[in-house]
Amino acid sequence: MSEIELQKLLKGLEKWHQSSRISKREHPRKGASIYAFLEADDLSFNDFIKNVSSGGLYIETEAPLSINKELFIRFLHPDTGMLTRVTGKIVRVDSKGLGVQFDEPRSDL
Repeated sequence: MSEIELQKLLKGLEKWHQSSRISKREHPRKGASIYAFLEADDLSFNDFIKNVSSGGLYIETEAPLSINKELFIRFLHPDTGMLTRVTGKIVRVDSKGLGVQFDEPRSDL
């Protein structure tokens, strides 16, 4: 296989991988940068919500939290300016932050 053919194959595989990850999401995500107040157990902290959907959100943080922890989140809704309060469970932890699934889906996010 030539170098050009290999590059085309790799680009095609990358596009396929990205589209398959997106299609697995139950709720479409919207990029965001929303300052939020968060509480879990005896830990309170502030960080930024980086994306949000009606089913959950992703918080960029270095807070030492683990999967299945309950999280209480307050932030100003970007469209209405109203204080929004949500609760959820941490379902993913990576080097940049936390994925949170809401206890109940939100149609207003």
